[in-house]
Parts: sequence; structure tokens; C-alpha cells
Amino acid sequence: MPYTLVDGDQPALLIGLVSWARLLGLPIVAAGKSSEYDFVLDPATEMVTWLEQRVHAPGMMRHWALGQDAAATVAAREALLSSLPLRTVPDSCEMTLVANATGILPDRDTFHAPSPAPSSCRSCMARVTRGLLSAPGRLDVFNCLRRPDEASFAGGVYVVVELADARTGGLFAGKGIPVSADRRRALIYNPSHLLGVEAPTSIMAAGAMRHSMVGPDYAQRVDLLAQATCDLPAGHVLAIEGTRHAVPGLEPLLRPTMPEAPDAPLPYYMAVGLRLRRAVAAGAVLTRDMVEPPAGSTLWRLRAAQEARLPAG
Repeated sequence: MPYTLVDGDQPALLIGLVSWARLLGLPIVAAGKSSEYDFVLDPATEMVTWLEQRVHAPGMMRHWALGQDAAATVAAREALLSSLPLRTVPDSCEMTLVANATGILPDRDTFHAPSPAPSSCRSCMARVTRGLLSAPGRLDVFNCLRRPDEASFAGGVYVVVELADARTGGLFAGKGIPVSADRRRALIYNPSHLLGVEAPTSIMAAGAMRHSMVGPDYAQRVDLLAQATCDLPAGHVLAIEGTRHAVPGLEPLLRPTMPEAPDAPLPYYMAVGLRLRRAVAAGAVLTRDMVEPPAGSTLWRLRAAQEARLPAG
């Protein structure tokens, strides 16, 4: 039976891009996506807008270019924008799907979310070539910082691939494709996604062509977990608030999947709507025995069936 994600949404776009690169024999150095909404900077006032929120980021223009110390520049941007959400639950959820489908795993359980990268796609390249990722073959999320007159990268996806030689890199550079300084890596990207507009192709591919979005090597490699950001009292109900699919007081983490056990970590969205059996301290990762399990939950039943197929140990 074919299994498909929604074509045009970020997980499907990135899985497709990774599959395309692998089919062509291009080794993947890094892969990832932009967060859902851009950070739009007014260069004259240094005001940054994210959705309906606006913050003053004095000195941001001094950090517009990554410069030689990319890590320091990224840290400076993040400090200036610390009052805005640099990491979101939907981003982590989508990248869980990508990690399980491709085997490309994140550097860290909260992602670097290198903050916020200018809209120039060369910034994605610089993140890889200047040491912001610990090793090749990593998954990450970035935030797009751009001027109002620049194109958006909101929800876009990318892969950085290894090239056969510098001559190939020179050919790519001549066509305007972002390449590393040594011309041995190239950035391939799709800078946008069209939400539900492309969904019909998913239905046609699965229904008419029996095409699966994921390959036969799909595995439950990582889970989206929840870590308390504050002390939560016994009896507290873990409810989503607002429109960003997030539970206040819980931070998303991506960590390796563990077999079912009373003290095993509980996937983030399996906890939604449940009541805490006992108090949970800030910093604790939510586990199964911390919540009152739901009666007759289809989600919990499907998860149990999935865990029964996990390899022992």
C-alpha cells in the first residue's frame, strides 16, 4: 500500500529533494528547511517584523554579513531577536518526518536554528562550510532574515551536496548556483512551498500511480519529545493554545526512539489534552508515567503497534 505525505508541504518537499540528490549520486553534506515565517528587517530603523510582532534590533545591520566568524555573527543575531520565536514545534515535527524517512539526523535535539540567516542562499552554504554544523550529513532549520525588498524563503527547503571536482563547482557558479569557496559543494534549494495547492498531486500519485513518498527503508529513528520549560503542577492539563500547534510550558526535542516502557519518553503530541499525574520540574522530559493515559485512544493504539515492530534493544 502506498504511503504519501502531502506534496508541497515542507517534509514532502525536502524528502523529495534528498531522494533526487541521492538518485543522481550527489552525496548530501547537509539538508534542511527555513522556518515557516520570515524575519523582515527594515535597514533604516532596524525594526524586525515576524508575523504581527515587531521588535527593535539595534545594531543588526552590523551583523548582516556573516563575516569570517560565522558562529559569532549567528549568536549576535540570536541575542538581538531573543524575544521572537526562533524555534517552533511545527518545524521540529516536520523535521521528525524527514529524519525518519531519510536517515539524516539533526546535530542537536533542539536544532541550531541558526539565527536568522539572511535571505541570500549563500548563508546556508556558509553555515555548513564555516563550522556551524559539527559534521557532514546533518539536518537543520534556519530562520530567514531579509529586507522587505528581498524574496522570501519562508518554508523553503535545501540540500548541500558534494561535487565531483572544483571544475563542476565552477560550472555551477557560472549558472548562479551557490557554491562553497573551494567550489566543492553546492546548494540546491526550493525557496517556497504552496501549502495545499500541490496536495492533489499527492492523491493522484498514491491513488493512480501507487507511488509512495517514502522508500522501503523508512524507520522510526527519532521521536518528537517534550521538555518542560517551567514547573508544571500535578493535575495540569497539557492543552494546545493559539494557532501554532504548541503546548505552553513544553519545548520540542528530537531524540532517538526508545522502546515502550513506563518511564520511556512520551512523544509530544501523544501528551496533548492529557492531565499530569504528578508535578513535573522544569527541564524534565515528559514520560509516559507522568500523564493519565487516555482510554480508547486510536493514536496510542497505533503507537503501540508501531513500537511492537521496533528492533529489540
